[in-house]
Amino acid sequence: MTRRLLSVTLGDATVTEEDVQLLQRPNWLNDQLISLWCEHVRPKGSEKLLILPPNITYFLKLCDDPADVVGALKLQERDVIVAVVNNTSSDGGTFVCPQGTHWSVLAYARSSQIFIALDSSEGMNNSASHQLAKKLTSPLGVKEVVLKAASSAKQPNSYACGDYTCAFIAKIVDDYIKHNTIPKQESSYSSKQVHERAAGMRGELIALIELLTAGRT
Repeated sequence: MTRRLLSVTLGDATVTEEDVQLLQRPNWLNDQLISLWCEHVRPKGSEKLLILPPNITYFLKLCDDPADVVGALKLQERDVIVAVVNNTSSDGGTFVCPQGTHWSVLAYARSSQIFIALDSSEGMNNSASHQLAKKLTSPLGVKEVVLKAASSAKQPNSYACGDYTCAFIAKIVDDYIKHNTIPKQESSYSSKQVHERAAGMRGELIALIELLTAGRT
């Protein structure tokens, strides 16, 4: 970064100087940085695709009765839902590990009524993805959880799960904008394009933060 940053805000996401330091490898991306990316790629003016950032999915996954939040999300009016998944656990209604240890994506397409798990460390978030999908089935009007683990790009190290999560989200949004649907071919999620997007994700986030700091977005 070329200038001192106190904090920047985009939509509901706020990133501080402490968060920005995590963009240096080999740190993990945290929920604030991933939330910023969700706000950045969220299609403007589209009510049919919904991105659920980490703070919302934490609550939905761990809360016993998330009815008020679920109602406000208007899930039955959405064609595509993209949710950020973390393996945070709870004990007696409190967070044991608020940051968890792994990020992934859970996507839902109303046309197929199937949940798709995109995980750069194969199977690591299976339980967390199923838990979140189960919380979403009733509000979506789905009778049962049908969860498919896609053959997705795999991270080359122990810290890039957030980078790949952001790349998966970008891929889904890009395809939805172009084709009004999400990728049907599993190879789309493991393509060279996804790997390249993940590899450059921290640079994209730095550039976005610099633009926000300069007040140009």
